[in-house]
Amino acid sequence: MEEKGWYVDGSAAPDVRPERGGRPEEARRSERWQQEPVPAGRREPVVRYRLSARAILVVSVLLVAVGYGYTWLQFQVTARGYELERLKSELVEAQRINARLEEQLREARSLARVERVAREQLGMVDEPVIQFVPETQGGR
Repeated sequence: MEEKGWYVDGSAAPDVRPERGGRPEEARRSERWQQEPVPAGRREPVVRYRLSARAILVVSVLLVAVGYGYTWLQFQVTARGYELERLKSELVEAQRINARLEEQLREARSLARVERVAREQLGMVDEPVIQFVPETQGGR
């Protein structure tokens, strides 16, 4: 089975430059139909297109913008990482302070401490123990 293709001068498409005011797509289309078929056994050549200076500039600007965007995102990730570590250390410190305050609160509420403060600072004493002896019937 013989493959049919179109012959293109060399390995690149011919430079198609339409006359002033013409449309390049029409010129390319009309030239494509005038090309000769590729002989059997030869591969169809790769068609290469030339990029205009404007296209190269647009692609370059887009690549630079993507590069700046990626760099900015990496900076934000790094900054958020540092902020996260700072907040974690603040949390650990706050938890340590909270544990110390809870211990002080338990100590302040303990009955032994309340009794000690009452005796030492307020001058309170134990209430005297009074024993009542029940009276028996018949005298003493």
